[in-house]
Amino acid sequence: NHTNRASGRGAYTFCMCPGGEIVNASSEQGMLALNGMSYAARASAYSNAAIVINCSVADYPSTHPLAGIEFQRNIERRAFIAGGSNWHVPAQNLMDFIHNRPSDILRMNSCKTGVRSADLRPLFPSFVVDALLEAFNKWSLESPEFVSEEGILLAPETRTSSPVRILRTEHYNAKDIQNIYPIGEGSGYSGGITSAAIDAIKAVETACK
Repeated sequence: NHTNRASGRGAYTFCMCPGGEIVNASSEQGMLALNGMSYAARASAYSNAAIVINCSVADYPSTHPLAGIEFQRNIERRAFIAGGSNWHVPAQNLMDFIHNRPSDILRMNSCKTGVRSADLRPLFPSFVVDALLEAFNKWSLESPEFVSEEGILLAPETRTSSPVRILRTEHYNAKDIQNIYPIGEGSGYSGGITSAAIDAIKAVETACK
């Protein structure tokens, strides 16, 4: 893992996957979401990492309790269209994104479902683009091997943390529903692989008492 804050918004590289692969993590027709993973051998030629930008309820389109979901879905919908509406992933070479120019020939990458050259900036709200540019400019000085002509951006990974939380009791049981234990990232109780595992261990230990 590599964590490096680079913005007031909080731009981080998050959960580096060495020898890994970028995969489709979509859950709805017509909407595209990505994730990254590594096989046990970590023997592929590629590594991937998510860049995480903090957002708040003030960034959402309304005050509706599920406004965070709609914020996420809007990005995934635009990404699906930008990829050609056939599950190809919109992609842009890193230096082309930084200099706001098209990528005529995309860098090799690990995404087996296919990529399509696209301008990634319109996929995101302006504050996301600004935070990314600030981060890359900072990292180009501190870690020039991370920001180079070899880099390529694939978008979007919108599922780092759940924008809603399933309520549960102090015994980790869902409120008003017996024998359901909401845990981990999807239920809104963690923000990464390690914290999700810890949350699960605590839930099991509590349930076994």
